[in-house]
Amino acid sequence: MKMSGQGSALKRERTKKKWWHFLDMPIALLIAIVLTSILLLASLNPSPTQAPQPQHSSGNSMSGLASIAAPLENLFTHDNQSAANDPCGAKEGSEFTKCIQDVLQKCGNDVNCKDLPEACRNIPPMQFQECMDGVTGRDTYQKDDPKIQNPIAKGSSLFFFSPFEITIANTQVNLLWSAMLAIVDAFLVVALLMQGLRVILSGSVFRYARAIEDLPGALLAIIVAHISLLFMVSAIGLGNSMTKYIYTFAEENPVIKRDASGFGSGNNEKELTLRVFFTETGKDKEQYYETTKAPSPADAAKLWPAPDNGAPNGKGTTSEDMNNQFKNKDLVCTWEKSSFDISERDKIFGTSPETSNIYMSVKLRSENLIRHKDETRDDHKFTQDDLNYLQSMAQTIKDDISPTGFGQDALKWYEDFTQFDTDMGNFEKNNFLPTTLDLTTYRDETNAIISASSLLFNGEGRGMSPNGSDMPGDAIIYKCSADATGNTFQLVPDDLNFTDLFKNLQSLTDALPMMRKIMALMLLVQMIVRIFFINLYIVTAPLGIGCSALPGKVGQPVTRLWLQGFLSTVFVQFLMVAALIGIQTLLGGVLSFTAGGDPQNVAGGLDNKSLTNIIYIACLWFVMRIPTLFNTAPMQTMAAAGQMMAQTVGTTISMQVAQFQMEVQAAISVGSIAVSAIAR
Repeated sequence: MKMSGQGSALKRERTKKKWWHFLDMPIALLIAIVLTSILLLASLNPSPTQAPQPQHSSGNSMSGLASIAAPLENLFTHDNQSAANDPCGAKEGSEFTKCIQDVLQKCGNDVNCKDLPEACRNIPPMQFQECMDGVTGRDTYQKDDPKIQNPIAKGSSLFFFSPFEITIANTQVNLLWSAMLAIVDAFLVVALLMQGLRVILSGSVFRYARAIEDLPGALLAIIVAHISLLFMVSAIGLGNSMTKYIYTFAEENPVIKRDASGFGSGNNEKELTLRVFFTETGKDKEQYYETTKAPSPADAAKLWPAPDNGAPNGKGTTSEDMNNQFKNKDLVCTWEKSSFDISERDKIFGTSPETSNIYMSVKLRSENLIRHKDETRDDHKFTQDDLNYLQSMAQTIKDDISPTGFGQDALKWYEDFTQFDTDMGNFEKNNFLPTTLDLTTYRDETNAIISASSLLFNGEGRGMSPNGSDMPGDAIIYKCSADATGNTFQLVPDDLNFTDLFKNLQSLTDALPMMRKIMALMLLVQMIVRIFFINLYIVTAPLGIGCSALPGKVGQPVTRLWLQGFLSTVFVQFLMVAALIGIQTLLGGVLSFTAGGDPQNVAGGLDNKSLTNIIYIACLWFVMRIPTLFNTAPMQTMAAAGQMMAQTVGTTISMQVAQFQMEVQAAISVGSIAVSAIAR
């Protein structure tokens, strides 16, 4: 019975360890490589209509790898039509660099050299490298004003693109891969010899079934390790292709756009003045208008427009300001203060319509003309209509400036007054001899009203408030800056230098912009570390895959770690770019909702600049934390590298501040000693 139990146990053990159980990981890799090979062969078949590519010799020993990498990336990321006119368009990595050098050497300073691609002719040869980048499509992420902004720095493709020439097609990386493959081959040969020995000795020392089960896995691991470069080329090319597709789609699709938030960025704020006419009189109204927040410039211009001819020389006031100072649709303005000019109002309207200067001026001047109606020239006598018109002027002005008149048409009084002034002036000039009437007094009163009106509407003709102080005339002063997510949106500053002592001292008064700079530097370090990891996984690919050949599945976890690490490192870029596109297109709405929807009353009492910087920092932090979603060792290391960069910047600034304090203290001490010496 005991022997029977042992036999059952051995039978169960054999049942659990069928030989194909050892092949799951190598088979998965082999399937991926077969699919890649199909794509590769398709890309190597040129179109019948495509012009043949010029052949350039290369002394590089790794040209075979470059010839594999180039067509694949061309299939994924390059424009075939552009490549047809590009002598280096079908080359990548070391061959691409070598081709550029060959063309530059051959063409010299000849800008019409036929070896130059058509798009790069008639330009200085020194700009050939830059032009070639454009021909091959590598400048996709280097536009001057992209819709989707670079979170690292303008002009850098590091965040969006995994370059072949410093990874899979790099000569040094390939040599290291070859060396690692040789080491793995040696160990696998030993493993196969051991497996053969186990087969020979099966039945005496080892179990025959065990030896047979391990042989297919070892053989398959050798095959996969030798063609691992093809798998990695396809993975990197696919990652670049996916990233370019979603980026180009977001850039070119008009529906996908970054909406304006309605909140100013707080950067480069300007104080702008909108000249208006508040349609009320009275001392009590001054406090109301000067303490009540005014609406936006566009709404204020509709509510309280000053007349277009209210300024000297016929220039506009409200309309002129809207067409000049406030014409930028990307401008966001918040109310700063208002000026309600009670002084000029009193000169015009007084305390009541019956005693107002404008009413009395029109009344006395028109009555003066009527009184002297019999003294007109014979050929310019007053008609009855003229007399009726003169008699109605004063009452019309009185009705215009009454409380009900102001509400119906706020500017009718000014239009009627200017028209009456013109018509009475014509009567005085045409109907009377120059010596008949003494018109000086009446004209002076009219001119005083015109002068007061001009000051009321136009102030002193300044479009800018003198540092927030009171200014003559009705006006609303706004603080304006570009929309936080508008045309001037900039996720990270252009200058990422953190070693300038004086700039760092200035940033101590407002740490949020410095935090944006630090976050951008953290993201930069992460992407650099990602390139290092890609190269590490390329070099260790034979070792990681070869471990799957170890007996008893003991190496399967190593192969799985290598595969997970490599794939997460390559494709995390696509996920980070997708996240960047998502947050930038939704940024305006998020900012508006976070702030409460009112630029003049931001939630939490934050000013626009602080809130904008906080949102930018949140965006950068979100993108920077995307790698942690994969929960693999290289992704955790990327996150740690970013934290290390932040600590480095903080330590640098702390040391600079400490050094500055020491220098200041030393200078004070020297000054004190000098003063003491002089005093003695």
